[in-house]
Formats: sequence, C-alpha cells, structure tokens
Amino acid sequence: MPLTRLAVMPDLTIQLREGPASPAAAVLLESWAAQESEACWRLDLGRVVRATASGRPTGELRELLQAGDDQLFPERDGQALKVDRAAVLIECADSDLAARIAAHAGTRALCLRTGDRHLVVRAEPEAAFRRTVNRLGYGMAVR
Repeated sequence: MPLTRLAVMPDLTIQLREGPASPAAAVLLESWAAQESEACWRLDLGRVVRATASGRPTGELRELLQAGDDQLFPERDGQALKVDRAAVLIECADSDLAARIAAHAGTRALCLRTGDRHLVVRAEPEAAFRRTVNRLGYGMAVR
C-alpha cells in the first residue's frame, strides 16, 4: 500500500513525514485512528477494539505502520472477552456474612465473592442458592 514515511510516537500518534496519506492508507487509518490534522493521526483504543471485534485483522495496521516506520504494533484482541452467562450481584449485610456464605459447603460452588460485601451468583443456580441461604437462616430481598 503506498504511503509516505511516517513515525509512530510514544503517545500513540502517527506523524506523516512527507505529505498526506494515500487514499488507501487514509481509509485504513480511519478504522484504527482519529485524524487530528492532515499530517497527524492518533491511535484510538475504541476504534481498535471496534475494528478487531468486527473481524479486521491487526495485521493490516501493523503492515501499514511497519512499511512507514519499521515499528511493531502490539496485538489487541477485540474478542478477548465475552459475556458468558447472566448473573446476579448480591449485596450482603456485612463482610463477615459474605465470607461465611462464600465459604459454606452448600453455597461455595454457587457463588463467587467480589469485593467486601458482594457475591455473584449465575442466573441458572440462583434458585438453588436462594434455597440454601434460606435454610441457613438468611433471607434475600428482591429490589
């Protein structure tokens, strides 16, 4: 892809050294970076995530940058996280109660402790979790 020489700066800007980007390079840069001036683009994390999440390979940007400045572009995986299942966040009256429930033999496989007073329970075993905490003498208010 024809492109004038460029420099990738530590602050994530791409400085074009010799005139504007070619039309093809400008289209590619637009997917990954925000144009700040005719000769300056800034890599934008939101655009990087959207581009990789939509299936654009980071290799195309790496090739563009290496062709202009021989610097490597770090991999970003726009599909590194996924929503596994729905869950319920439960606030306990105090941190001791959260610790007891999270450690109890009947509930520890059904919840995860998060923070000082909170438990996370996946939606599927929520009914079993409620039954177990009720047997332990604790009620769960629905807000």
